[in-house]
Amino acid sequence: MANMSHELRTPLNSIIGFSELLETSNEKDNVSKFATAIKTSGLQLLRIIEDLLKVSMLESRVSRPIKRNFHLNQMLLDIKKNSLNLLKENNKEHIDLIFNFDLDSTNDVIKSDQIKIRSIFKNLIHNAIKFTETGSITCSYKIIKDTIHFSVTDTGVGIPSKYENRVFKRFRQVDESGQKYYGGTGLGMYISRLELELLGGKIWFVSENNLGTTINFTIPNILTSDNQHEEDHSPESYNWENYTVIIAEDQTTNFKILEAYLQRTNINILWAKNGQEVINSCLQNPEINIVLMDINLPQINGLEATAIIKEKRPNLIVIAQTAYALIGDKEKSIQAGCSDHLSKPIKKGDLLESMAKFLP
Repeated sequence: MANMSHELRTPLNSIIGFSELLETSNEKDNVSKFATAIKTSGLQLLRIIEDLLKVSMLESRVSRPIKRNFHLNQMLLDIKKNSLNLLKENNKEHIDLIFNFDLDSTNDVIKSDQIKIRSIFKNLIHNAIKFTETGSITCSYKIIKDTIHFSVTDTGVGIPSKYENRVFKRFRQVDESGQKYYGGTGLGMYISRLELELLGGKIWFVSENNLGTTINFTIPNILTSDNQHEEDHSPESYNWENYTVIIAEDQTTNFKILEAYLQRTNINILWAKNGQEVINSCLQNPEINIVLMDINLPQINGLEATAIIKEKRPNLIVIAQTAYALIGDKEKSIQAGCSDHLSKPIKKGDLLESMAKFLP
């Protein structure tokens, strides 16, 4: 608990401190610098909260794997791109990042939970970067009989064998001296272990102190010739000047964020501050093409408002944009009549991509 208190209070200290400085600073040059610090600390805090929620869902067995077909090599190339950015953020661009593939790109479609595999790699590579100062980090996979064998190898500080039983437990770290040289919550490896158990795999490591570590993990080998898979399409710009969106949002700051995200699309924007307002607006203004519906609205909640609106305008697109982000919340939105579900904090790219599914 002392460790978690430290990890939570550190970004909060920056968020609150730099916010106070913004209130009193008269120098324009400081605004961008302070805003960047607030955003960085906010993302750090969000990662901690997401890890805690993920642990809760995994431990309670609420989380379930969602297995779909996807290209394994492309997923790893995306992970490599993100990892290169992480190296840059940590001033470790001198470390070589190597990815080795066992399958060619014409025969690399597997069926598994891509989100969980990405999460596992994210945790392992994050650790490798944190504990490696020079040398390389190598990610690879091989097909061995009925399993896919993944490995992440670094040339970092290594893990003494006496800590083998500690690594995959929650809130536990090899460095528990109190000096907090490396930081962290001690949840990443524990989450990876639980996610792999859900996928029917396992995880273990081989390490030598001061020479490096190899984290190995496996998942069942489910190769398929079905090349149908979901692809990401992220157009760089949209022009929706002939369309109208209504944002149902009772929090002014949340509305302003969505408004700013949509500014360059030229879409006409209306604002409803409660459930009754959004119902009235949608029924009285046929020019409204799409609704961004907060779920926790005053007077009438977003799910009830969506159901009422869809009774009168069944073809109107409603996208839930909500802080409800646990397992089952998306299903509740879809059952109420929403066409999509976005969890707060919402990224600009995710919002535009979701709307682009329904607007030309």
